[in-house]
Amino acid sequence: MLETLAGRLTREETPRGTHVLIPARRSAITAFCSPLVVIWAIIAAIHYGHLLAMPHPEDSQFTLQLIAIGIYIAGSIFFVGWLSWIFTGETILTLSSDEIKVKHRVFGITIDSQRISPDEIRSLRYTPPVDSWPFKTYTDPSTSSIRFRVGQRSYRLAKGITEAEAFALLLEMHKVYHFSQGFTLHRLDVLNSRYQ
Repeated sequence: MLETLAGRLTREETPRGTHVLIPARRSAITAFCSPLVVIWAIIAAIHYGHLLAMPHPEDSQFTLQLIAIGIYIAGSIFFVGWLSWIFTGETILTLSSDEIKVKHRVFGITIDSQRISPDEIRSLRYTPPVDSWPFKTYTDPSTSSIRFRVGQRSYRLAKGITEAEAFALLLEMHKVYHFSQGFTLHRLDVLNSRYQ
């Protein structure tokens, strides 16, 4: 049975371990940008549809238009993928005694899955959101995350997680794995004192 862990995060105990569900974060920018991009896509589709329907000379100007169409199609595919992740994406962490399984799903379909040994994880930490570079007074909430290293590789998960959600998740992981000595858990004490 699902129970709220903190904020958007939910957890469920299963025979295979603890499942923590982290939905993709939606922000005010998403609500503002999505309709604008949809309008742009419709206008561009109408324009390029008329362009391709008309007779045209084979010249360099038409070649440039074909390149623009290619860029438009690539942008549309990226936008559809972004919207799919924002509205249906989720990360599922399965915390079992011998491994951490990280699974990303869109529309309920697994698109990526990784298994990580908890003994190999180093420098597990919450990184707070940073200021957006064009607007120094605006902190972009989607830039926060949980980060850690396995060997030389750096991992980032739970993008857009709040500090309270991060503390709850790190505490849940600490309960399952009882982090060994040499395991660095940055800021857990700070977060613990803040949310007690």
